Amino acid sequence: MKVIHNSIIPFSGFAYMNLFGILFTRKTSLSMKRSTLNHESIHTEQYKDLLYVFFLILYGIEWLIKIPFSWFYKQPNNYRKITNVAYRSISFEQEAYYNQYDFKYLENRKRFNWIKYIFTMYDPSKQKPLTENDDNIEVG
Repeated sequence: MKVIHNSIIPFSGFAYMNLFGILFTRKTSLSMKRSTLNHESIHTEQYKDLLYVFFLILYGIEWLIKIPFSWFYKQPNNYRKITNVAYRSISFEQEAYYNQYDFKYLENRKRFNWIKYIFTMYDPSKQKPLTENDDNIEVG
């Protein structure tokens, strides 16, 4: 995966952003956690599932739809918490977060596996535990 270090992307508050299979970061370090790379690699496969462009369209639509559900689901008391619950509840993010510590996940991942998360909200207890070393690896 190509990694680009810059001062613009990702937006403030995010460490990494995957756009069309290219990983952008504001960090100057040339290493990242193995789980982070796996998380972003899952997103790259999701991009491929949806021919790249449709991924961004569905991602945005789903985020907007899940904002009101996030308020009812967790009853957060401020906008930032509501949008964070909505972000974590996007089906693409759920698949990536639930499987980021399964370093063999992409070997057996079924195409369009994110679909099963569309009508669910993020539940941290469903995230697979870290069972292997999550050391930093060299990128970029």
